[in-house]
Amino acid sequence: MNPDLVNRDVHLIAATLGFSGLAILWLSVVFGVFLRGGWTFTRIRYTTLHKTHHILTLLGLSLSVEHALVQLVAPGRNNVQVIDLWLPFANPHDPTGIGDGVLALEAMLVLVVSVLIQRRLGYHRWKVLHLLAYVAFALLLGHVVISGSDMSRLGSTAVLIGGGVTLFLRLATAPVVAHVPQVVSRWVSTWLRARQVTVNVDMGRCARLGFCEHAAPDLFRLRTDGRLSYKSEVSGAQLEAAVQAARTCPTRAIMLSRLPTTVVSGMHLEISSNTSRRGEVGYRRAASK
Repeated sequence: MNPDLVNRDVHLIAATLGFSGLAILWLSVVFGVFLRGGWTFTRIRYTTLHKTHHILTLLGLSLSVEHALVQLVAPGRNNVQVIDLWLPFANPHDPTGIGDGVLALEAMLVLVVSVLIQRRLGYHRWKVLHLLAYVAFALLLGHVVISGSDMSRLGSTAVLIGGGVTLFLRLATAPVVAHVPQVVSRWVSTWLRARQVTVNVDMGRCARLGFCEHAAPDLFRLRTDGRLSYKSEVSGAQLEAAVQAARTCPTRAIMLSRLPTTVVSGMHLEISSNTSRRGEVGYRRAASK
């Protein structure tokens, strides 16, 4: 029997098993993302999705293990020894690629065992351990790209894009990451509020002399009917003009104040009966009993 033909046939079988296992495990990860996000539950039962996820995981893992064992059948063992199948990065010819594949298989085997002892671990511990599945899938992608001799540049790119999008969906639906846009939005809003200044004009003091309009024509304008119009909020380059207008006002009718960015509770807010007509607010600290 020609060893080259045997080597070719074994390599073809190993490649078929490997790519089939990768495709099925990718589907398993996709189903896992659906389970995590609660998507399509209105059309597909949760139990159906859950069982399908388990079946795909076991089938993909079985094909991956067979892919690894077939490497030992080829004449000359294709530079792969028994120790290389359980000890990561031990192979001298392809330590990184084979090491990634071994770590991925071992991580998935740990996950299968964790499902069997889920009650002993507790749901929360098992849920944290289950995140190892996405790490294993990322290692599996690295193994295919590095060690896949049948992978063209286009194929490697497709595998990386497909797997990367799946992992990104899982990361984007994580609770911590889901709150990031809200945190960033609040931070940006606070930062913008801190740079804004509120402009108030006491019309009882304002003499309509036009000094403010001369100092800041973009902010203040004295109308033909004698009334003063102005912008109530300014920021950035207009801030200096607002300060200059307040300084030049002879009656000191222009008041500038920053918007609050932090509110501290612990004070009772009341409207005093003797000052409500003037719109003044009185504060009274709660007396401890």
